[in-house]
Amino acid sequence: MPNTIVIELPIAEDALTRFWSRVKILKNGCWGWAGYLCGNGYGYIKINKRKIRAHRFAYTQLVGEIPEGLTIDHLCRNRGCVNPSHLEVTTIGENVLR
Repeated sequence: MPNTIVIELPIAEDALTRFWSRVKILKNGCWGWAGYLCGNGYGYIKINKRKIRAHRFAYTQLVGEIPEGLTIDHLCRNRGCVNPSHLEVTTIGENVLR
């Protein structure tokens, strides 16, 4: 079984509430991150005392684990989007080519 990246459990219910309170549904179908955005446009949230990219947290909660060595690509090209239907697991090389 390949190594995977997982979010440590249990996740406090207040962390889930904080996450969802920062998600805004946009007209273009993106789920915009209204929390902290770093300079490169990626959203972050603190879960279990760890700073985690918001889109990776959304993916692991709604779709499943992200295999080690792979990354998440924003098919919509919006780095602040956390909509799992706009996210795809891919290799870093493929992500760079897109």
